Amino acid sequence: MISEVTPRGHEFLFFSLFSIIGKTSSFIGPIVSSAIIDASPTGNVSTPFYFLFGLSVVSFLILFLGVDLKKSQEEQERFLLDKLRRLDASESSSADERASTPV
Repeated sequence: MISEVTPRGHEFLFFSLFSIIGKTSSFIGPIVSSAIIDASPTGNVSTPFYFLFGLSVVSFLILFLGVDLKKSQEEQERFLLDKLRRLDASESSSADERASTPV
């Protein structure tokens, strides 16, 4: 899913962000689970799984209903075309500067 909404040539940015979020959640997850167990009156160790299941369902619904892949592909194309235009403009301006400097 991430690769479908990532502009070509910029995959490293999105996958590095995905990796950072994954590492952060692996650090925060056990703390949240322990807090849920401590807050439950019975101290039931399976209580965090209900919370995680609900969080997974909500996340799935947000991704399923909120991500428009067709729109994302159109935005990727616009982004890449704009970047190409800016790159061409900067190359032409630097070529003009080199041509105008005396040797």
